Amino acid sequence: MSQQNDDFDLARKEELDRRSNSFKVMMAEQDINFAIIMQNADIFYFTGAIQKGWLVIARDSDPLFFIEKSIATGTDIPFEVIYIKSDRDLKKILKNKKILAGKGGLELEVVPVTVFERFKEMLGYDDFVNISPLIRELKALKSPYEMEQTQKTESIAIPSPVGYLIARAYLKMREVIHKEMIPLGLTHAQFVVIVHLANFPHTTHTGFCRLLDYNPGAMTRLLGRIEKKGFIRRVRDSKDRRSLRLELTDKGLEIYPCIVPRLGKAYNQLLRGFSKTEAMMFEQYLRMISASGSSR
Repeated sequence: MSQQNDDFDLARKEELDRRSNSFKVMMAEQDINFAIIMQNADIFYFTGAIQKGWLVIARDSDPLFFIEKSIATGTDIPFEVIYIKSDRDLKKILKNKKILAGKGGLELEVVPVTVFERFKEMLGYDDFVNISPLIRELKALKSPYEMEQTQKTESIAIPSPVGYLIARAYLKMREVIHKEMIPLGLTHAQFVVIVHLANFPHTTHTGFCRLLDYNPGAMTRLLGRIEKKGFIRRVRDSKDRRSLRLELTDKGLEIYPCIVPRLGKAYNQLLRGFSKTEAMMFEQYLRMISASGSSR
């Protein structure tokens, strides 16, 4: 049995939609197909409800909130609610909806090991990664709605929103570019690697860690996925045989010209309403911020 709540505060509904959609973009960049959220604080963040259950956010479909009938409180929730007899019903429903495929995500920093092991056995699925860092990153990026709520509850002065606006602009840029890259089968991070190698051949693994601010393990997984798609390959450094460098394959060189116009389209969308002079000034301001941030 399922139900959809329509009588929900519009502003909060839009905010909760923003959170789940932004999280989907972050999931796509990590090649995570679905996430199962169990921690009460995270469930409240995404649903606005104090209700024990299992929130499933799939990359290509609307969120689903599973609640055991015996503990349902009747709280308004802006997503589809599915009432189940026990958590063992999850496997059948997720399989029927074709969600239980690809890499899954769980809050491994807060979910007890015993719960995690039981969950894997119950679902018959073990391809899970930790999504706790992604949720923390999302929570750190405050929206106008969240800023407004903060102003209502705090009497102290709100600091300059410059940092917040830069972070929000980056998140918006990543979202717009991600949508443009979907037809090419690329995520935001994957397209960055291909474009960078097209302009700076033979960049090293360490160089990409600095470029994307990834740790070595995450970068190895990212490069492995791009290599599996046939866009890049690893080659020995002619000057140091112990070192590996990366380069585009013929397939990577072929897709690069397809990326450029889509990237231009995304940037034009982001700068819509800017005059040519304003766009040039904006670029200059960004260069000034980058330069000041790297000065000693």
